[in-house]
Amino acid sequence: MSIAVLSFGVWLHRFCTMGQGANINAAFGIATMLIGVPSGVKVYDWLLTLVHAEADAARMEGLGIPDPYFVK
Repeated sequence: MSIAVLSFGVWLHRFCTMGQGANINAAFGIATMLIGVPSGVKVYDWLLTLVHAEADAARMEGLGIPDPYFVK
């Protein structure tokens, strides 16, 4: 949720801070990094979750354990 709030603030500043000083630009630059780093971590976590899930499914199949999503 905090990423969404920061993102909205960074987007909104374009309407309010045109022509302001370097300090304001630095503050919004830091806010942009506070958005970018956690977002990148989320993407890598999602990708690793997918890879790990596929490895678990293959390991279970190899052991003869059926996938619980397809068992009726």
